[in-house]
Amino acid sequence: MALHQKVRSSLHALIHTLASTCVAAALFVTPLAGHAGRAFAETPAPSVTPAVTHLALGSTLPASEGLSLTLAKATPIITASSGYQASVTITNKSSQAAQAGTLTLRTSQYSLISSSNAQDWAEGRYNPYLFDLAQVSVPTLKRNSSVTVTVTLKADDRNLASLRNWGPKPLEVVYQAAAQPNSGEADPRTGTTLSAHLNTFVTRSHDGLDEFKTPQMALTVVMPVVATGWQVRTQTSDTASVNQKNKKLAATLALVHDPMSTDFPLTLTKKAKAYTLAQLKLLKDYPHLQSVVDPALLASLREDNTPTSDKAPAFRSVAISLYQAMSSISQPYSFDISRLTLDPEGFEKAGVSADTWSVQAGDSLASDFQSSSSSSSSQSSSTGENSGQSKKTEENSSSSTPASVAKGAIAWEGSSSWTARSLETAAHAGYKTVIANSARPVADDSIVETGHVVMNTAAGDVTVLVTQSTLTQLAEGQKTSEQALAENSDAGRLQRFIAQSAIFQMQQPYVQRNLLVSLGSRTSLANSRALLSALQSADWLKSGTLADLRQGATNVSAHFDLAPDGNTAHTHAASTARQLSTLTKTLTTLSQLKKNVLVKASAKSSDNPGKEDKTDNPQPLARQNAKSSAEDDVTQDEWLAKLETSHMHLALASFASENADTQNGSAELTALQADQKMNAELSNAVSIVKPSVINVFSESAQTPVTVTNRLPYPVKVKLAAQTDTQLTTVSSEKTLTVHENSEAQATLHVRVVGTSQTTLSIQVTDEQGNVLGEPQTTMLYTQLPLNDLSGDILIVLAVVLGIVGLRRQFTRKKDPDQ
Repeated sequence: MALHQKVRSSLHALIHTLASTCVAAALFVTPLAGHAGRAFAETPAPSVTPAVTHLALGSTLPASEGLSLTLAKATPIITASSGYQASVTITNKSSQAAQAGTLTLRTSQYSLISSSNAQDWAEGRYNPYLFDLAQVSVPTLKRNSSVTVTVTLKADDRNLASLRNWGPKPLEVVYQAAAQPNSGEADPRTGTTLSAHLNTFVTRSHDGLDEFKTPQMALTVVMPVVATGWQVRTQTSDTASVNQKNKKLAATLALVHDPMSTDFPLTLTKKAKAYTLAQLKLLKDYPHLQSVVDPALLASLREDNTPTSDKAPAFRSVAISLYQAMSSISQPYSFDISRLTLDPEGFEKAGVSADTWSVQAGDSLASDFQSSSSSSSSQSSSTGENSGQSKKTEENSSSSTPASVAKGAIAWEGSSSWTARSLETAAHAGYKTVIANSARPVADDSIVETGHVVMNTAAGDVTVLVTQSTLTQLAEGQKTSEQALAENSDAGRLQRFIAQSAIFQMQQPYVQRNLLVSLGSRTSLANSRALLSALQSADWLKSGTLADLRQGATNVSAHFDLAPDGNTAHTHAASTARQLSTLTKTLTTLSQLKKNVLVKASAKSSDNPGKEDKTDNPQPLARQNAKSSAEDDVTQDEWLAKLETSHMHLALASFASENADTQNGSAELTALQADQKMNAELSNAVSIVKPSVINVFSESAQTPVTVTNRLPYPVKVKLAAQTDTQLTTVSSEKTLTVHENSEAQATLHVRVVGTSQTTLSIQVTDEQGNVLGEPQTTMLYTQLPLNDLSGDILIVLAVVLGIVGLRRQFTRKKDPDQ
């Protein structure tokens, strides 16, 4: 089958070349009265004589160094009423100024019928016969300057009318001008002529043509809606008073000391909110645009009471509209499943188990939102114009269908390609459909197929929806190759996209196919809008849906290669290990607080025996905040569970497949940074007030140390102290209880055996000896006076030595010579 397709494609290319050559020869002898039919055309077109002013091969004149052309804007599809317009920017960075010149557009009456020809043309390696479509004058162009020239053709232009067959045409943009006489030596390659050219495309639709129209090919365009920037949500009551400088501190304090203030610890950055709003508008303007939405983004918007703009509804209304418009949900935070296969046990230890990003986890996030959105939709519908629609909405709102069932759940490919292990992992988590966005580009004459492949895994079959890579590459703002110079601009990539889609339809016009194209999560939405607008005039295409792709027949001939299981490790192993180490530390701290630090709840309240009674702490009474402390009905277990949930969200966000953290501004915390700071705040919440210098004048002494507890619950801790000399030993009391948001004093016992100067290091530990927070250091000076035991020993020693010396002096014999 593949050999037959290649032979057929080669024959088409040969026929096209022969036909073009014959017609070109005829045009030199007599005016053109008609031309050979294009490939796949069954009905001859009426005779139209184009106003051909020039017929030649594609430009063979070498481009002058420093001159470049950029396609700023162009009509991607020519219809019966569209006319044609193109704006080209000419930039002169050469060593010569240019006189007034011309800009010429050249095209062909015949369509490109293969991907290889289109790629060769884009890269300047293919020279079909072209005729002049239009020409305009270009003013003088000085050195290091640029000018934008616009070419406009009306719909009834004779040259446009000569394009009598639908399909993608090569379009060459040629600039020529003479060098200024006083600008120095001319370009040695071109004499006094400066030139530049650009190879792009234009596509003629069926509209207005008297020819047979083949069946349309389905094209499904999908847009992932994920967060392009997360930040930690600050306390609602403190948001207005928090300035930009203290935003990070306020966010950290909210995570630890006020975790119950919101059901969701993260919110979108201002820039990310604006991008999401624009995405929603795009979905409303183009109903056939498919979307896969991150349920975590929905949950975050549901908690956001800030207005979208002045006198506008809150962002939670955006979540409602987004849920209604979406085609499917993705895994929470578009979690990078492929990276999980690097170290499954490490992810478990860091608090990222499969339960946190499974289909059920996504349903939980979306169902919480769904209950709000359904009731809101019901209210809005009940006051609407159509009472029947209102009744239908109320019926929908009463149902509890999970989002994965109502909308479908699709796992989006992460920063790494799908492997056999990652597909199996996704299947175990409930994702039976995934999107693969990293297939190889089609730059040859391979026939493109519907991207629906079923892969067998140990956890069951997984449907892989494979994006068409060439179209997706262009839609996401990437050029097909470095040599395709026209694709450096948005307009140039749009021209190529439209032309390439027509080539794909022409390859197998009678075979039903549905190509999947992804817009990407960071693609310029202005470019996406231009593409979707152009596709409305592409009458060789019809809109497809993700549901059609999921339910369609498996394409056994579709090309999809799984990446090797070790491929992910090569790229992300080091960064993944660092992230897991950071996240694991936070979870270890939470476990330490729960098991060894926090005082277990004492059920003193007869009304609610499960709650702690905090009114026995005198310090909040002195600070006049006893009411808030005593009336807090949150138990330790609830508080710790909320912190673990916050950690889970931060961990998932730090492994988002789109790596959204990189887009955060300096005033916001990335997810990983927020988790680090939460760990630091928890570890240092029970701390020592730095003592001043300690002076000891005896061999034993006591010194007080103040311990502060900033946690909302009492703790039991110990103090560990050590010095850097063996002449001094320090010990503390066994256990110290410090009430919530309070201070307590402990006593350190110091014993010395001599005068010294040493550094004293004091640390807070739990009852098992595990260190909490950072140690505090101070200087310890010991100076022993002579009236203590050591002084007595020295005096006795001096007396003994004196007596021995005197006795020796009186008993020794004198020398007779003296």
